[in-house]
Amino acid sequence: PPPRATAHGVQSGGSLVDAPLSFSADGKYVLCPAGSAVKLFSAETGALLRVLDAHSARVTAVAAGGPNRLQALSTGLDGLILLWDVDEAKVLRAFCLGQPIVDLALHPTLSTTVFVLTAPGETGGCAPTPTYAKGLAFPGRAYSVSLRVTKRSTKRARELAARAADPGDGEAVFGNLERPWPVDPRLLFRAKAHALAVASCGEPTPLVAAVSGAWLTVHDMGDGATGLFRQRRERRAALQCVALSPSERLAATADEFGRIHLWRLDRLTTRDAAARQATGAGAGEGPAREMHWHAQALAALTFSPDGALVLSAGREGVLVFWQTHAAERAFLPRLGAPILGMTCAATLWPRHFPCAPPLRTACSRLLPPPLQRPPQHIA
Repeated sequence: PPPRATAHGVQSGGSLVDAPLSFSADGKYVLCPAGSAVKLFSAETGALLRVLDAHSARVTAVAAGGPNRLQALSTGLDGLILLWDVDEAKVLRAFCLGQPIVDLALHPTLSTTVFVLTAPGETGGCAPTPTYAKGLAFPGRAYSVSLRVTKRSTKRARELAARAADPGDGEAVFGNLERPWPVDPRLLFRAKAHALAVASCGEPTPLVAAVSGAWLTVHDMGDGATGLFRQRRERRAALQCVALSPSERLAATADEFGRIHLWRLDRLTTRDAAARQATGAGAGEGPAREMHWHAQALAALTFSPDGALVLSAGREGVLVFWQTHAAERAFLPRLGAPILGMTCAATLWPRHFPCAPPLRTACSRLLPPPLQRPPQHIA
């Protein structure tokens, strides 16, 4: 039987609201971090189907997909990236970054690459980390990590193990929990952030974005350019969350005062002194548009899968639908609790519109369009 729900979360699994959820490719299942495990629920019935349990610290992110649509990836404060066979609840391969990871994202155009964000601050790594995997990454950075295992990566792993005088056999197999693969991360940018946004923005290759303080940082995987954006001085405030449009070069950010800003990303500059002084997409420019209804800081922000809407929510317990290129907006009120995060299933939009906002009541809701069907709880 499913674990018994308590006032603090779910027994023997941790809270269901501490990290974003992820829908399976067909929208039938929901992957939900729960303490140091990942739980697989039915999106239709809310029934608990599987428990993926292998991390030694809190799971901070999960993503359905990867090299195979029947697989999933998870990461956490133990610095591991685990590739799962969801059907058998089994770890297929383990990778080690050597730093606590606070977020992970995928993009379908790069099926063997994951984007990770390391925890800000001088953490000194995470334990237990194999000696050969120490020093591979640093705190407060965004990296891209390849999950491909090649002759070159195998040779590099063995050289790192030999250099670190690893007690294991030099010919021992890498990739299990006891001997994870040491990754070869590619630095994208520095950002003391807690969440990543990755989307195609209408381009062949994706863009990666994060917010840190008053700065929005965006990296183009196609040409390697990185852009820095900030509000005009008189409107400056700490940014709380970020989303990227799937259909055009547009970013949305939300600040501590509940304001939403749309940013044009038509031109990215390199990270140099001029970029640091920029106040928008170019010198002297700010966000393209400001939208304001929320009275408090937002905790959830996303674009609809077609890019036509921006969805926002926060402590008011109200989901707001903003037209991306018009002034109209709509509301889904009285959701019963502050909304901490939001995930949309692209395959079912707009037929069922399952959004999964983790609520402070230690349950998750699958929210349909108004007046279609009642919300589905999982707990």
